[in-house]
Amino acid sequence: MVKFNINGEEFTFRKYKKGDENELLPLINRNLNQKMTLDDWKWKYLDNLNSNLIIIFLNNNNQIVGQWANVIRRGYYYGKELSSFEGVDIFTREDYRGTGFMKLIHLLHNNFFPKKQIFYYGLPPNFFLRLYNNVHYSYKNHINFTKIQVFKKKKSNFIFNFINTLINNDKNNNISIIGVTYNNKEDINNLWNRKKNELEISTVRDWDYLNWRVLSSPVKQKLFLIKNDNRVIGFFSIFIKNRTCYITDILILNRELNKKVINKINQICFKFKVKEIKILITDKSIKQYLFFDKYLVSELINFSYFTNIKDDMLVSPYFTYNDSDFF
Repeated sequence: MVKFNINGEEFTFRKYKKGDENELLPLINRNLNQKMTLDDWKWKYLDNLNSNLIIIFLNNNNQIVGQWANVIRRGYYYGKELSSFEGVDIFTREDYRGTGFMKLIHLLHNNFFPKKQIFYYGLPPNFFLRLYNNVHYSYKNHINFTKIQVFKKKKSNFIFNFINTLINNDKNNNISIIGVTYNNKEDINNLWNRKKNELEISTVRDWDYLNWRVLSSPVKQKLFLIKNDNRVIGFFSIFIKNRTCYITDILILNRELNKKVINKINQICFKFKVKEIKILITDKSIKQYLFFDKYLVSELINFSYFTNIKDDMLVSPYFTYNDSDFF
């Protein structure tokens, strides 16, 4: 717990206590324009096997006037595991905006975040970026900013789809896609253990993570294995909304990545009568094949991060929609 004074009013930062969600949930929905239910909140913060770090802002009447929440994931960082913190659902109550909480972020970092090595990231909106100008210098100097790309592919005309299907359904194409069930736990874990050596920084994408993030998610995602003959070479998950197929996560062994695999994924998406496919991905190899397949960059999203492992370190994490709280 940390107490501080702004313009003569006393405030308190403290960690979440059981029952805070009853006051928090209406504030989150009103201030962040969300429709989060109590079940959504419990899944996001309590069902996550790696826990959370929710920091509550209280005024001198002990009312909640803001929060800085974090979803914690197991992270893979240059060959070793560490905690990865995603900043989410950050808000200040309407009547306390402009108070100057952003100037005190270093207090949150110094008093609530673990001293051990961590990787911290978030997807700040543009207005939030401007607020970083007010952040205490001891914290500000460690924050890095970049943009990540969202790609989009529109459904082609009937003749093009027909020809493309003929090309990709040749006898030498041994790529198949099957729905994941709870019997595939070992397949997923084995895939992750092979793939992680090809990555520098990533969320640990093993069975426990996918079971929480995809299969148990309130947002009804579908999870698929990608096979070449009988060998598992990857997985991907999708979410269908407003006739758009969002590829929410994807992991494919580099040596198995090719045009036929991307086309098979496209075919699965378009079976759901969608008009377009969208994918957020930072992986250079996958992006190369998306460009080959006529995917276009449709938007750029702000990405901020810092690590206490090495100062001012510029990194390129493996990142998809499911590394965020888009869905």
